[in-house]
Amino acid sequence: MKIPDRWLLDSENLDNIIKKIYPGLSDASDPTFFAARAILTTKNEFVDRINTEATNRFPGDESIYTSNDCVIDGDDPDADSMNYPVEFLNGCNPSGVPPHSMVIKIGMPLIILRNLDVQNGLCNGTKVYALELWRYSIKVKTYIGGKEFLIPRIHFTSNEGDYPFTLRRRQLPVRPAFAMTIHKSQGQTISHVGVYLNQSVFTHGQLYVALSRATDPSCLFVAVPLSNSSSTSPVAKNVVF
Repeated sequence: MKIPDRWLLDSENLDNIIKKIYPGLSDASDPTFFAARAILTTKNEFVDRINTEATNRFPGDESIYTSNDCVIDGDDPDADSMNYPVEFLNGCNPSGVPPHSMVIKIGMPLIILRNLDVQNGLCNGTKVYALELWRYSIKVKTYIGGKEFLIPRIHFTSNEGDYPFTLRRRQLPVRPAFAMTIHKSQGQTISHVGVYLNQSVFTHGQLYVALSRATDPSCLFVAVPLSNSSSTSPVAKNVVF
């Protein structure tokens, strides 16, 4: 499909889409400003790049949370944590598992990665913001309902097939939520949507999902590599199987 010119931004510079979705980010003071804004993209590596850049711009003192990582089994009977340097395990980023190191600031948006308290609405995919930061836990508040929760570190394990071993990571079950994958955005209502496309081909229905997140077309922006496009209206392919 052709992307209308009025939505287009150049993806070569992250500054373009960050400023459109989060104007005045470096002076942000109202946490609710982030409730219905998000940059959506296809891969976790793009999510991490955008979140890192936005977190750096977000005002306030930072707290750095690092995980405890170990190997709990492996195909090789000799596979144990001693066979894998801690630095190697720290660098592993399996799907659905928070990173080894996270920077969090009071007031910044976060997304919950596990069902922690379903009855009270603290579920996988819930957006919250940080209220208080401690050494091994944080207090957060939900954008919807305004409920407060204490979030401790929990154990995560990698999926079968990710590695020739099972990684166990103890980390806070959150990620920064300036950006998220298109898949993670399903079910969310977002007024200001940025879609970051550093590649043109999507899997089943992803492009439709990304564009349909926006409740107001005037607040929708799509960042693509314009320098590599031969037309003023680049074409994004929505692959349907």
